[in-house]
Amino acid sequence: MPPSRRTTYVMVAAAGIGAGILFAPLLLEPGTTAPLQLSARYTARFAMAIFLFAFAAPAWWRALGAAENRDLLLAFAAAHVVHLIALTVYRVQYSLMPPTTSLIFGGLAYVLLLGLAIALLFGKHSVSVQPYILHYLLFIVALTYAGRLSDPATHRTGVYGLSACAAAFLLRHAGKRWGVGTVRATH
Repeated sequence: MPPSRRTTYVMVAAAGIGAGILFAPLLLEPGTTAPLQLSARYTARFAMAIFLFAFAAPAWWRALGAAENRDLLLAFAAAHVVHLIALTVYRVQYSLMPPTTSLIFGGLAYVLLLGLAIALLFGKHSVSVQPYILHYLLFIVALTYAGRLSDPATHRTGVYGLSACAAAFLLRHAGKRWGVGTVRATH
C-alpha cells in the first residue's frame, strides 16, 4: 500500500520532534561538549521509544493495522536519522571515533533501517523480511545498552534500556503466543 498523507505527517512530526530534541540542549548551553552529547543521547531515547512501541504494539493492539504499523516504523526511521545526525556531529566535533564493531554492526542496522524505510515508502516490502530486520534492530539497541552496564556512571541507564528491550521482545512474542493481537508486516 502506498504511503498516505498521514504517513508524511507522522514522519515529519517524528523528525520535527527529534530536531527539537536535538537543538534544545544546544540552545541552553552552547559551546560545550555537554549539549552535543545530550542531543545525541535524547534523540536516541526518543527514537527508541517509537521503535519499542512499533515493535511490541502490533501483538497487543488489534486496531493497529498494517498502515499504522508502517507509519510507526517510518516515524522511527525519521527520528533515528535525526539521532544519527546528532551522534555524528558530536563524534566529529570532538574527534571521537566509534569502535570498529559499532561501525560494522550499527552501520548494518542503519542500512537495514533505511532499506526498510524505502521499501515501506514505495509499498514494496516483503512480509518475510521485516520481522528479521526489526529483531536485528532490537538486538543492536540491546547491545548498546548492555555496553553501559560495566560503567557505574551509566549502569542504571543500561539496566533500564535492556529491561525495555526485553519487555518489548516478550510483549511481542507473548502476544503472538496468546493470540491477543496480530503481528502484521506492512505491505
